Amino acid sequence: MGPRPSRSLFIVQAKADIERDVKEERARAPAFPEGGGDMRKFMAGLILGLMLGGAAAAFAAEITLQSGYLANWSVIQNGEEVCRDPFVSTSARQIECD
Repeated sequence: MGPRPSRSLFIVQAKADIERDVKEERARAPAFPEGGGDMRKFMAGLILGLMLGGAAAAFAAEITLQSGYLANWSVIQNGEEVCRDPFVSTSARQIECD
């Protein structure tokens, strides 16, 4: 019986095999497969849409809350409409119906 190889030799060999396989796979596969440009455009559009939607909502809230009245809003309690166009005090966190 000959000497038994050490475990570290197997680990080094396995690591070298994995690195070689990864290099071969990267050489075969393109960095951006077909349609990669479409995905980037989709993500850019999604991000832009979210930003514009958030900005529009903030702008609308600012315009509506400058007077304190929520135009075309209804206050509903127990399924019945209590009032329309309520006055809102954001600092006191209250909604007042006229």
